[in-house]
Amino acid sequence: MDFKQLRSYIAVVKYKSFTIAAEKLGISQPTISTHIRILEGELDSQLVTRTSKNFEITPRGWELYECAQSILKLRDDMVDRWNGKEPKVIRLGASTIPSAYILPEVLPAYEKQHKDVCFVIEQGDSCGIIEAVHKGSFDIGLVGMRTDDDALEFQQFYQDRMVLITPATERYLAMQERDPVPLEELLAEPMILREQGSGTGKSAERLLEKLGIAGDSLSVTARINDPESI
Repeated sequence: MDFKQLRSYIAVVKYKSFTIAAEKLGISQPTISTHIRILEGELDSQLVTRTSKNFEITPRGWELYECAQSILKLRDDMVDRWNGKEPKVIRLGASTIPSAYILPEVLPAYEKQHKDVCFVIEQGDSCGIIEAVHKGSFDIGLVGMRTDDDALEFQQFYQDRMVLITPATERYLAMQERDPVPLEELLAEPMILREQGSGTGKSAERLLEKLGIAGDSLSVTARINDPESI
C-alpha cells in the first residue's frame, strides 16, 4: 500500500467513477483500476461494487476512505513542517447548498484579505460532513443542520427558507387560491425529496413532525442530492 494507491481510491470514492478519478489525477483508468485491485488484495476486502447501473462503496470501503484521508493529511502536514512551511491550508467540508450557493460568493472576498490562505474543499451531505469534522478529516464544516454532539460547536452563519414547489397546472393553481393552502392534500401527492443525509431534508422532517405528519406516510418517488435537478 502506498500514497498513490490511497489517492486513487479517495478520488474513486469522491467522484463515484474510475474514469473521472483518472482524469482528475492525470493518470490512466487502467492505473486507477490496478491501484484499487492492489488495495483490495492487500486488505482482503472488496472496497467497490460496480455493475452496469450501480456504483457502491462497501462498508469496509468507507472505513478505508476515512483512514486514507487521515493518512494523507498526516503525510501532507509532515511534509509542510519538514520544509519549514507554515500550515496555511484549511480543509473545508461543505454540504450541497453552502458548496453551490454560499462559498462562491464568500471565498473570493475572503481571498482578497487573506492571500496566504488556501482552502481544500470537499462536498458531501450534511450528515457526512458532520461525521468527518468529528473524526478530524476537516478543519471546519458548513452544513444545513446541527446535532447534539458535545464534541462539536455549531454557529449559525446563514439563514434560508424552504418552499414546496409544484407544476403550474390548473389543479395546483386552484389549490393556491384556497386559504389556507391544503398542505396535507399537497403532501399526499408523489414527491421528490433531498437525500437522506441532507440538512434540508432533516429540516423538512422536523417541520412535518411539528405538523403531526409522519415522514413514512409521504409518497416519495425519488431522493436526489442535487437541488438543481429537483
